Amino acid sequence: MSTDQQWDDLVSRAQSLGRDAGTKAAAWWQQDAIGRRNTASTRDIAEHASKLLMMYDDGDPSLEDYWPTHPNLSGEWADEPTPARLYAELGVDADADTDDFELCHAWEDAASEAMDDAVIGYLKDAIKAALYAAEGLRMSADTELEMFGHPSGTRIIPIEVPTDIRVFQPDDTNAEYFGPILESLNPKADLEEIRAELDEYGKDRDWTAEPKETVWEYVAWIISYDRMKYVDYFYAQRGDE
Repeated sequence: MSTDQQWDDLVSRAQSLGRDAGTKAAAWWQQDAIGRRNTASTRDIAEHASKLLMMYDDGDPSLEDYWPTHPNLSGEWADEPTPARLYAELGVDADADTDDFELCHAWEDAASEAMDDAVIGYLKDAIKAALYAAEGLRMSADTELEMFGHPSGTRIIPIEVPTDIRVFQPDDTNAEYFGPILESLNPKADLEEIRAELDEYGKDRDWTAEPKETVWEYVAWIISYDRMKYVDYFYAQRGDE
């Protein structure tokens, strides 16, 4: 292994250790700020999470009052990581690092990025949980929330859908398959709102007169079609056939 390869390996390992520290820091923060140790209502937590996300997107400097501290190697507190501990984990001496402490910076940069990504994920999950609770939907690894409605319209109707609906072509057979599934997953859905949405933007037919089975089948067709457009775009960007 060349010297350059050895150095790249050290940097990669330092980054991996940093990412692990950042992810753990975010998890500890989540429990206290928006997790099970927070006794606020799901709605209040979601509103707080939404506020933090907007502050993050806007680069609001006051965000630091709410955001967890990025992991660092200062060793300010007992048992916190230090450069010496990092070198020990990497199995090298301090003189293996550069004069600019590149290994330490690699660790800290990776830790900060991983922590921010994890915190943002937790905040989005908190908002999603509130939406599910508000609509009486169940949280499941096999389903996700679809915001159904025309982009230029005023209606946004939360509908729980199977995650695998995205991998099926939008044809009548799959609409017949997924329609009943959508209906069973959304017992509290406002069918009149869905009919009104279809009347305004759907095919030229009277949706108020259509049976609910047909309504759900067409909703399944639309959602499947919309998601297939994103899949086609993804493969087009990759240059795949």
